[in-house]
Amino acid sequence: MQPDTRYSKQEEGKTKQSRTRAGGICYGIGVNILSALAFIIPAREASFTSFQFALGRYLSYGLLSLCIFLLFTRRQMQGSDRRTWFSALLFAATGNVGYYIFLVLGVQNVGASVTALINGTLPITIALYGNWKRREYPFSRLLLPIILLVMGLLVINLYTLGGRQDLPGTLEQRCLGILFASVAVALWTWYAVANTNFLRAHPDLSSANWSTMIGVGTLFLVLFALPLSQGSGAISFNLQTLLEPGSQLLPFVVGSLILGIGVSWGGTLLWNHALTALPVSLAGQLIVFEPITVLIYVALVKARLPDPFEFIGAALIIVGVVLGIRATRLA
Repeated sequence: MQPDTRYSKQEEGKTKQSRTRAGGICYGIGVNILSALAFIIPAREASFTSFQFALGRYLSYGLLSLCIFLLFTRRQMQGSDRRTWFSALLFAATGNVGYYIFLVLGVQNVGASVTALINGTLPITIALYGNWKRREYPFSRLLLPIILLVMGLLVINLYTLGGRQDLPGTLEQRCLGILFASVAVALWTWYAVANTNFLRAHPDLSSANWSTMIGVGTLFLVLFALPLSQGSGAISFNLQTLLEPGSQLLPFVVGSLILGIGVSWGGTLLWNHALTALPVSLAGQLIVFEPITVLIYVALVKARLPDPFEFIGAALIIVGVVLGIRATRLA
């Protein structure tokens, strides 16, 4: 009797798929471990503005992308038209530079923990906006997750506005911080849905080459913004200050390199690997690890445990996000 080759091939395929999915989950978790640094480094170097951090981060990211483009991918993208490059520039402005400026403004006005928890609602906002664009499932499936998210945000924000002593700024600054963090979420929500639709409409464009094009577009924006920032006084660096005792410029440069090369370039690389190994809905679930990682980082930096309200608010938000993604998967 001959062995059932169909059965063995099916088992082999399931094993390979399981390993691929496990690897994709590891990549997705790694992305969030890296991206959580984007909340901590600006909080540690509060003497620099959000505009300066965005320039430093995306200048290093853009230069690295330009090197990759010139050395490896230029020939592959010679056929790209102006519309494709304009889309790359638009996504660079919304998903990279604009998003991170408002994110850092949120961190510096209301703190890393609150900003990270607001940012942790991205899986739900992406699901809502994406479903509004494509009508893939009834909105009633997201009613309970949205209620939990609102409750979690209220717990965190009411506690924040209640006068915590370890948060930066005044009541007005904290309100602005919450607003800035919400704008960052709105920008990245639009970027995520529009970018996904763009890639689906251009199947011949690989995610790696597209990420490189967005990085080059980011560099263009940074180079365009540098003269404006110098003229307005938003950023003024003197290289001689690097040699001065107690200078804060060197930590800023190191932080910008970590954010640009590690978080932006490395995070994009890991995220592309995760998307190739996982369904988008499953990859989106892994975003919940970002606020958890930020809370851990903040606790380590301040040598304290998270506050009870942080535990409660974070738990409500995470449960709401997980239920929301589960609802979209069932649909």
